[in-house]
Amino acid sequence: MTLVFLEPTLALDVVESPHDVTGDVPGVVRFGGIDLSTAQARYRRLRTEHPDARILVDLDVHLAHDARTARGEVLAAAVAPRPDTLRYVGTPAGLAGLIADIVAAGVADGVTVRPVLDRARDRVVRTVTTEVASLLDTRTARAS
Repeated sequence: MTLVFLEPTLALDVVESPHDVTGDVPGVVRFGGIDLSTAQARYRRLRTEHPDARILVDLDVHLAHDARTARGEVLAAAVAPRPDTLRYVGTPAGLAGLIADIVAAGVADGVTVRPVLDRARDRVVRTVTTEVASLLDTRTARAS
């Protein structure tokens, strides 16, 4: 696993193994959840166990210029969701909003983005590192 931190709330898992969700990065704890409520409960427990760590929830992601296209690409690929892992399929702006909500609602300190489709990995990585990171930076600046 190789985590690239794009900003405090966003990490990208660029060399990702579907079986590695805990990682081995000092000071970082990764976890999964079937839904936001489950993830929030796990986060609270992990925060108690690891008070000084950055705790990131894994989020499988597929992005396109519009949500309909993103959903269609995932459906056409017939990729089943990973068990016990959150998934977002939609637009870069929607992903930035979800990440901001995850942090604001105390679901996690941030997310680790993992592309859903291998054939779209480069596109998703490029979009996350440019558009999504920029949108999150803009949201953070506005909130300050």
